[in-house]
Amino acid sequence: PPVSAIPESTKPAVPEGPAPGTPAAKSQAMQLFRQSAEALNEGNEDAARRDIAEGQRLDPESKYGQCLARGLSADPEKLLGKASTKYTVRPNETLGRIAQRALGDNCAFYLLARYSGIRVPRQLAGGQVIRIPGRVALAPPDAVKPDTPPETPPAAVAPAAEAPPPKPSLSP
Repeated sequence: PPVSAIPESTKPAVPEGPAPGTPAAKSQAMQLFRQSAEALNEGNEDAARRDIAEGQRLDPESKYGQCLARGLSADPEKLLGKASTKYTVRPNETLGRIAQRALGDNCAFYLLARYSGIRVPRQLAGGQVIRIPGRVALAPPDAVKPDTPPETPPAAVAPAAEAPPPKPSLSP
C-alpha cells in the first residue's frame, strides 16, 4: 500500500530562523529588541511583548532584552520604591536620557514611564513634570555627559579646558 502523506496538523513544528544563541540569532534578537523599544516609545505594548518574547527566545541571555521585559512587566513602585522626587523635563529630553541619569540605564525608560504614569513616552514634552525615584533631586542634563556611565569615577573624566583670557579692547 502507498505511504500516505502526513497531515499538516501532525507534522512537527520546525522553528523558523536561526538556532537560539547563535551569532545570527543574537543579531536578529537585537533587531527585535530595537523594534520593541520603538513600539514601547509609541505606547504599543502588545507589539513590544511579541518582539521581546521572540528576541528572548533567540537570545535568552541578552541584558537589553531582560531590561525591556522588566520595564514592561515589573511593578515600578516595587522595583523603584514609593519615595520619589518631582522632575521638570527640559526641552528635547527623552525618557531614555532621564532614565540613564536617574537609574543608570537608558533601557529603563519604559519602567520610568510607567512609574510616572506616561503611556506614550515619545510624547514627553519640555515642562512636563514626572516622578524620579528617590528623595534626591536629579542633576540637570548638562551636568552629566550622555556617554559617560554613572559609575565612572570623576578622576577618569578629563577636566574642562579653561577659556583663554579676553583680548584687550583697542578702543581709544
